[in-house]
Amino acid sequence: MILAMLVGLVGVAFVIAYNPGGTANPAVFGHSFNEVVSCGVVQGPITTTAASVASCASDEYLLGGGGQCETGISGDPFPSCGTNLGFLHDSHPAGNAWQANCFRHDNSGESCVQAYAICCK
Repeated sequence: MILAMLVGLVGVAFVIAYNPGGTANPAVFGHSFNEVVSCGVVQGPITTTAASVASCASDEYLLGGGGQCETGISGDPFPSCGTNLGFLHDSHPAGNAWQANCFRHDNSGESCVQAYAICCK
């Protein structure tokens, strides 16, 4: 069996291909292992007071996801969040979307968070 995967970074699509030409493989997510599945990463909004949710389109299915919190590290994608440094408190699927939430290290409230979903069709 041949298994090939090309994985991209946030915002860049990637493709998963299973056993081209094979015939004895079960279907996964409505696709046989003879097909090419196209996937991409969807970013949710950066939020400061609630969970961030990254949603897949209605013709896509959720493969996985995650979240990122304000860290204060150079290159951090949250320039407008100040010093609300936090840790990922919650990260889980929510229907056909991924939800994430961060708390501040000093437990004084929520920190900036952005959710990511891997969506395929």
